[in-house]
Amino acid sequence: MSAIRRRHPKVAVTVLLCASIVLVRGALELDEDFSCAEIGCNSTHGITNYSYWRWSTTKSKQSSLSIGPAENGRTGNAVTFDVIYCPPPNPNPDHLGCYRSELALQRDVQDSLIPWTPYIGSNERWFGFSNRLVNFTFDGVDGIQLSGPIFQIHGGGGLPQYKAKHPVVNLQVDATGCSASNRSCPSYNIEVSNNIDPAAPRCAEQYPHCWSLGPALDPKTDSFGEWQDWVIRWKGSPSATGGYLQVWRNGIEVLPTQTLATAYNDTISPYMKFGVYRGVWKGTGRPTVSKRSTTAYGGIKVGDEHSSFDEVSTAQGKTSGTGGR
Repeated sequence: MSAIRRRHPKVAVTVLLCASIVLVRGALELDEDFSCAEIGCNSTHGITNYSYWRWSTTKSKQSSLSIGPAENGRTGNAVTFDVIYCPPPNPNPDHLGCYRSELALQRDVQDSLIPWTPYIGSNERWFGFSNRLVNFTFDGVDGIQLSGPIFQIHGGGGLPQYKAKHPVVNLQVDATGCSASNRSCPSYNIEVSNNIDPAAPRCAEQYPHCWSLGPALDPKTDSFGEWQDWVIRWKGSPSATGGYLQVWRNGIEVLPTQTLATAYNDTISPYMKFGVYRGVWKGTGRPTVSKRSTTAYGGIKVGDEHSSFDEVSTAQGKTSGTGGR
């Protein structure tokens, strides 16, 4: 049985599982392996520990979350998010329909994960996670064709003008402009929104900053469903010189350190969430091929400013990251 290590606000936690004591490392804020012993699993494999996590969904039957074996070459457990398209109400004032299944920390916990000084920003944070696209298709038609965010740092929305804005950091698969026959075209993108420098290059959803992190398709297996091991080093700041972002994919640095504003000039902390979010399914467009999204997470860790690549990496049987810090 695997163990969970967490550090709650100002308290170091020691967890006893299977007669073994695991101490929290000083730099690690969160270590979630999605074991049933820790997160709790009910008879339908949904999680039960909602004192720590919250599930974001439209409460439709076509949106689900389940815990089970990681599969596809990974050991341990995984949490799987699944959404099947259904048309939203028309008109759609509440953006209901079937388009999301995500996990985030409870609000009384999330603020301690990313301590925030209003108008200044946060300390450095390291995010490590492993995920795979269990079910991924794209329509291959004109317009924005996005898998939707699979990981994001979302603005807290303390000030009204930031409540409906893009996430400040957004990792997703973008198939905009890709023909249905060109499977190597969709790419992982990471995007930053900060309301600064609107003349900067934009990606499909008009983010001020966007970088491609390589094709979503694995050329060796011709599959979108291989495990991807991510490490993101981020410092949140509304200042153009105060924030930065750095990304590794499968142990290789795919985005060298970028110094820029990485958050809104807000009063409360951004927060982390992950899963499936198909925002384009909320609107008037209707998918023709891509009518289901399924993403699995095999683990997620968050480290503070004293952390490192090795501490937060959730890769299994792989070496340290190359490039960068």
